[in-house]
Amino acid sequence: MDNLVRPCSPRQSRKRKSDPENWKRNVAKRERYSSKQLPERPRCGHDTKAFKCGTVSIADVKYFHDAFFKYKEKSKQDAFLLKYCKPKQIKRRRGTKGPQRQKLLQTKYTMYCSSQRCTIPICQQAFLRILHVTKHRVQTIMAHFFKTGTLLPENRGGNHKQHKFGEKLIAVKTFINSFNCEEAHYCRGKSKRFYLPAELSINKMFKMYNAQANENVKVKRGYFRTVFNNFYNLGFGSPRTDVCSTCLQYDELIKTHQKNDDLQKKTDCLIQKRVHKLRAKAFFQLVQEEQDGMITLSFDCQKNSPIPKLPDQSTYYSRQLYLYNFTIVQGSSKAALSPKNTFAYCWTEDKFAKSSNEIASAVYHRLCSTDWTDITKVRLIADGCGGQNKNTTMVGMLAKWLTSKAPSHVKNVEIVFPVVGHSFIPPDRVFGHIERDIRKREIIKNADGYLDIIKNYSTIIELGKGDCKVYDWRDSLKTVLKDVGSWHFAFQKSKRFYIRRTKSKVDVVVKGDLYYRVSDGKFGGITKKNKNMNMLNPPEIHSSGKVNSNKLTDVKKLLQTHYGDSWMDDEELVYFRNLILPVNNMNEDAIPLNDNENDTLCEFQDDSPDLKI
Repeated sequence: MDNLVRPCSPRQSRKRKSDPENWKRNVAKRERYSSKQLPERPRCGHDTKAFKCGTVSIADVKYFHDAFFKYKEKSKQDAFLLKYCKPKQIKRRRGTKGPQRQKLLQTKYTMYCSSQRCTIPICQQAFLRILHVTKHRVQTIMAHFFKTGTLLPENRGGNHKQHKFGEKLIAVKTFINSFNCEEAHYCRGKSKRFYLPAELSINKMFKMYNAQANENVKVKRGYFRTVFNNFYNLGFGSPRTDVCSTCLQYDELIKTHQKNDDLQKKTDCLIQKRVHKLRAKAFFQLVQEEQDGMITLSFDCQKNSPIPKLPDQSTYYSRQLYLYNFTIVQGSSKAALSPKNTFAYCWTEDKFAKSSNEIASAVYHRLCSTDWTDITKVRLIADGCGGQNKNTTMVGMLAKWLTSKAPSHVKNVEIVFPVVGHSFIPPDRVFGHIERDIRKREIIKNADGYLDIIKNYSTIIELGKGDCKVYDWRDSLKTVLKDVGSWHFAFQKSKRFYIRRTKSKVDVVVKGDLYYRVSDGKFGGITKKNKNMNMLNPPEIHSSGKVNSNKLTDVKKLLQTHYGDSWMDDEELVYFRNLILPVNNMNEDAIPLNDNENDTLCEFQDDSPDLKI
C-alpha cells in the first residue's frame, strides 16, 4: 500500500538528532537557576550619598531582576553578581572584646537603574531582595575573587572518574598508534582522515587489544570505541582492485627473497620497484603539467554499458547490446571537470564497432573543433590499449590533421602513454561520476537512459551524425605508411611520440622515446617512398545497422522474460523492436559484427630492467 510522504519530528526521523535542551538534568538545571518569585522593591528607603535605594522604581527593580535571570547557568549568573558587587579591603578596624573572627573584606553593592540610565549604590538587603540570592552565595564569589582574581569555578558535574582510567587510556592509545595507516588517495589536500587496512575493524582491534593487554588495563568494547572515535580520525580502507600487476609481482618477490635471506635479489627488486614507481610519477607529472601555448587532451573509453539494464537474474547468462562512451577531456588533471571541457562521443553497437577507426575519428573531430588561438603544442594523453589508442591508425590520423587541418602556428603533437597499471587520467574521474549514478538506477531500458546521465557531466556528441563522421583510417593508411616493423624506433616500447611537419609542410617526421625524462629518440619519416600525408583521403564509413542475429535472439528472450510477450508495445523499447523485427530476413553469414571482435590485447607489458625514468 502506497502512503504519502509526510515530515516527522526530529526524534522520529531517519537520522535522529539529540535534543540536549529537553534532557531531564538540563531541564532541572534551568529550573534551579530560574526565578522562583517576583522581585521585591527595597523597603529601606535609603536616599543618601552612600545608598540610593529609595530612588529605585518598581520598573527598575524588574529590569534588573530580569537581566540577572536571563542567564540559566550558574557561572554566568556569578559573573553578573561580580559585575555589580565590588570587594574591598577593610582599611580601618574597631577594637573588639574577646576572640572574634575578623572579616577579610567588605562588599559594595550596586545596581543598574534603567530610569536614571546609570549604576547606583544600594544596600545589601535591597540587593538580595531584588535578585533573591543568598548572602552566602555573594560572599563566596567575592572572597574567591578577592584572593585569586578569578571567577569562582564550577566544580559540579563533569567526569569525576576520568583519573581512574588514565592508565587504560594511555594503553589504548599506545596500541592504536602501533598500526600503520595510509592517507586518502585522491583528496589528500581536503581530507585529514587516514585509513587502516581493510581487514581490520574496531571490533577486531578491540579483541586484539584485550588479548595482549594486562588485566589492569583491559577495557570494555564501548570504552575502546569511544577512544577510537574521539581521539582519532581513522577509517578502514576497501580491498584494492585493479592493482598494478608489476607492483604486486615485486612485492611478492621481495617477500620471497626476505624469507630466503637473499639480500642481493631483494635489493634488486626494491630498486626495480622504485624505478617503476618513479616512471609512474613522471607520467602523472606530465598529465598535471600546464604550459603557456600548450593544450592537453586526454581520452579513454568507458566500460561498455549493457542495453537494457535490468535486475533480472537471467541477464547474467544473456548476451546484450552495448552503448559505447568515448570521452575526451580538455585540460590537465588539475582542471575542473565540466560539460564545457568534457566531450562524450557515444554510439550503440548496431551503428559502429569499437575499433581504432571510431576512436581516431572521434579524436579527429575534437581536434578540428577546438579553438587553437595562441596554441603551438598539442599533448594527447591516453592509455596504451593497442586496439584503440596506441597504434599506427592514431599516429597516421594525427599526422594527417597536422599537415592539412591544423593551423600553421601549431608546430607539433605529442602523445604520452602511461606505465602499465598506473593509468588513472581525467576521463576516469568522469566515468566514476557516471557509473555512480548508473548504479542508483535499477532499470535502464534504452540508450537514452544512459545519455540522460552522461549529459550531466559531458557534452554528448553522437558518433556518425552531423560533422562527426567515421573514416576508414586503418585501411587507408596501409597505402601511405610503412609497416610498423620497419619504423626507426620500437613502437610498442615507446612511451612518448612526437610528430612535427617537415619543411615541405606536406609530410611529417616522428620520434619515439622509451622514457619520460630521457629523450633518446630521433625524428624520421614514416611514409613510404614517394608518399606523403596529403595523399591520404580516408573514405567515410556509414552505419551498418546490423547486429549478430544470435545476440539479438538472446536480447529478445530477455525482453520476453522480463516484460512478457507484449514488450513490443512499450514505446521505450522501440529501439529493440526496430532491430529484432527484421532479424528473420537477415542472412547470418552476411552480418559483419562478431562478439569477439573487440577482444584485443589492451596494453603492452614492458618489463625492461633499465633504470632510466
